[in-house]
Amino acid sequence: MKKILIALVAIFALAPVAFADLSADQSSAIARPPRPGPHGPPHGGPHGPPRPFPPRPYPPPYPPNTGYRTDYIRCESINFGYNQCPIYFNGVQSVFLARQESSAACISGSTFGTNGYSIWVNNGCRGTFAVNHY
Repeated sequence: MKKILIALVAIFALAPVAFADLSADQSSAIARPPRPGPHGPPHGGPHGPPRPFPPRPYPPPYPPNTGYRTDYIRCESINFGYNQCPIYFNGVQSVFLARQESSAACISGSTFGTNGYSIWVNNGCRGTFAVNHY
């Protein structure tokens, strides 16, 4: 038992001396590589290089939400005829053309409008209408 204890003390006592002989070239091979910065390693890591945020669509496809509920209804005049598209009319604050989808003119009061319970279109008007509720 004494021999084992003496051998262990000798190993631990001589270990720092053995590693002190390493040159700077050898010690850098043993040292850990630097940690990546906040954006990952320079080569992009396992998921590839960092990507910028995707561009926002301009203009936005619909008006921004202003605190009330907005429904979007697509309504179209078929063969330039009159058509009605029903809407949920409780608490309707406003109705407007959000996106025109026809080459024919969409003019409020002339080729589209509302009558309290539906959106009506005529003369080839086709589009997506925003219905704002309280």
